[in-house]
Amino acid sequence: PAAAWFWFTIQTTVGYGNQAPSTTKGRALIYTAGFFSILAFAGILATAGYILAYLFDVFVKRHGMAFLARPWAASILWGCTYYGWMVLVALRTIDWK
Repeated sequence: PAAAWFWFTIQTTVGYGNQAPSTTKGRALIYTAGFFSILAFAGILATAGYILAYLFDVFVKRHGMAFLARPWAASILWGCTYYGWMVLVALRTIDWK
């Protein structure tokens, strides 16, 4: 479990710093493998984003909301969704004790 957690923090570029290689060879391995895993993770996220965007476009076209598939409308929709979510998270964090 500890190795999986370490690799997840490397792959997602979070890097909490609670674990780190101490040798030069270990650091070189992490830098190299980490770089390639970040590229792989970016590819996975890009593919997932493409699939979700396609599904959203199909959904809005089938339900008569094709204007939401236009780039400017989609940007406004997803921007408002993002900022609304951030406000909800911030309010929940303030209330969390």
